[in-house]
Amino acid sequence: MLLGTGPVPSGIELVPVVEEDGALAREAAVLGGAPVTVPREHAVAVLGVPLAAAAARRALAVQGARLVEQPRASVVLRVDGVGRMTVLAAPVAVACGELRPALVSAAEEAALRGRRAGIAVSLADLGVPGRDGPGLPARFLVAGDGEVELDLVADGPHAVVGGTTGSGKSELLRSWVLALAAARSAERLAVLLIDFKGGATFDALAGLPQVAGVVSDLDDTAVERLAAGLAAEVREREKALRAAGAPDIAALPSLPRLVIVVDEFAALLQALPALSDVVTDIAARGGPSACTSSSARSDPPEWSGTHSSPTAASGSRCGCWRRRTAGRSSAPRGCGPAPNATG
Repeated sequence: MLLGTGPVPSGIELVPVVEEDGALAREAAVLGGAPVTVPREHAVAVLGVPLAAAAARRALAVQGARLVEQPRASVVLRVDGVGRMTVLAAPVAVACGELRPALVSAAEEAALRGRRAGIAVSLADLGVPGRDGPGLPARFLVAGDGEVELDLVADGPHAVVGGTTGSGKSELLRSWVLALAAARSAERLAVLLIDFKGGATFDALAGLPQVAGVVSDLDDTAVERLAAGLAAEVREREKALRAAGAPDIAALPSLPRLVIVVDEFAALLQALPALSDVVTDIAARGGPSACTSSSARSDPPEWSGTHSSPTAASGSRCGCWRRRTAGRSSAPRGCGPAPNATG
């Protein structure tokens, strides 16, 4: 993230031949007016003249900086005026002298955040989480302070997305699957896609090597086999873990995690009541056997009060996409109205 501009080490080292060359060597060693940056993971504290310091904080905030009080900061800045800022502390040397701070007014901050909320962002823009961890991280959302990373293992193991018709639930699920596939290979991830809203939601994802199968409500035979197939998969995974003496999937990396993605979950249970017991079982103990789920459903009336879905009851993540009332955005989450994020 950008702190401001000023003198930074150029990396050029001249060896003076004669005494007069010393000034040239010193000048070459410093690049003036250069952007001064630090990695965004560092917490920042900004001190100094109140108005100028506030403008500097806004400039950092729109970049997604984590602003804290001085004792908890790894980067400490002092702003003495519109054109003067000093780096009091930093993990590494970032500047050779006084900087000109990056400043943002309150009006500019509001405009920047407004543009970000409506901007089109590709998955490539958000980057790919680390590929070596044990979880299922994915970046496919943008909030006011930057990209949002969700991990179906650390934050799950189940998730429910609710919203009115046309609010973008299916698009979110597709983006989520693509983000998961970008972060995990087929050796570590298998995805089962279940579409109960017409059969076309997941067609474009069928060719991904991580996709183990696509089931739609247009295929009666596949739907009839679904409950038995899922139950058998859970049993086989539990047998594999038991045979290896592994308490969970983290201890058996040869077994890929299975993510079950359902579009129109309520319609699925209505059409296939026998699946309810299987889903309840997966929701209750799917995590240790590496079965996680993510489902979407249209604005369900029962969410105005309680969770009737077993996945919603045990899921750690509930997303609300354009609900009809503030109450319906808070009921699935068990707290206040949902904040804003862009998918």
